[in-house]
Amino acid sequence: MSNFSVKKLKNVSVTNNAVIINKGRIVKDSCVREECHKKYRGLKFRLKYFFPIFSNNKKSYILTTDEWSKNYCHFLWEALSKLIDLKKSAPDATLVLQKSYLKIDFMVKALEAFGCKAENVKVIPKRSHLRVKNLSFIPCINIATAGYYDYLKFSEISQTLVSYYQEKLKTNYGERIYISRSDPKKNTARKIANEDELVKMLAKQGFKTVYMENFSFLEQISIMNFARYIVAPHGAGITNVMFAKKDSFLFELVNKRWEKTCFAEMCERMAINYLRFDCEEIDNGENMELRDIKIKTSQLEEKLTKILR
Repeated sequence: MSNFSVKKLKNVSVTNNAVIINKGRIVKDSCVREECHKKYRGLKFRLKYFFPIFSNNKKSYILTTDEWSKNYCHFLWEALSKLIDLKKSAPDATLVLQKSYLKIDFMVKALEAFGCKAENVKVIPKRSHLRVKNLSFIPCINIATAGYYDYLKFSEISQTLVSYYQEKLKTNYGERIYISRSDPKKNTARKIANEDELVKMLAKQGFKTVYMENFSFLEQISIMNFARYIVAPHGAGITNVMFAKKDSFLFELVNKRWEKTCFAEMCERMAINYLRFDCEEIDNGENMELRDIKIKTSQLEEKLTKILR
């Protein structure tokens, strides 16, 4: 678990994209990939975040985000898991945050639930870096890291958010929902090629179709908290399954060539019933991870019928 331990540094700078500079050198543990670490050692990167701002030297600071934290899944799983540990290590520390994050609804709402309000957040403006005397952080972690899923604090994150916003969780699409990736206003990958057929079958079983990206963060939490049977192709929308109640069911529609997915791992740790449904790949010129899939609706209907009974 050493990859996930708290590290402390003195007299460092934090750039607006959450990269740490210590004694003129880029801290490798603050970079999400090796190629980023190599690229950031050049003068171009330093000039991009040239303008410094200064912190209060009497305060301690914590950094929970990285370059991938704007992604819904990465923030909810990784940044909040780090936040929990860092607040235990330094409960009175000030959170360092990129200015652009204050415009992102799910980040603002999540941080508020974890006690990170304006008075204990230090913002780094665009093209700037923040100089701090005492900084605590946890090295960048990714899905390929050993012990990754064991470290993520799914239950604690879910319980904190659901409990904090309980009175505001009113959006209810029922116990049976289908999370679509085919919103006509979006150009998303990994869609269901024969989705009309699928939606028609699911409607007969009492499922309602939702496009998660069209709802606010609290609405997404609410929809999933009321749901018990969730059908969805692999995608960011399934991140919200972490807000479902124990013993709920997730049917993940997956390219049959894929190995075990991250959502299977999450369900194992959240006591949610996970059922994988392999689908045929549509070769539309995209790489394998982005290709659309086609589902055999009759086979899915058979499985659903058995469980719903």
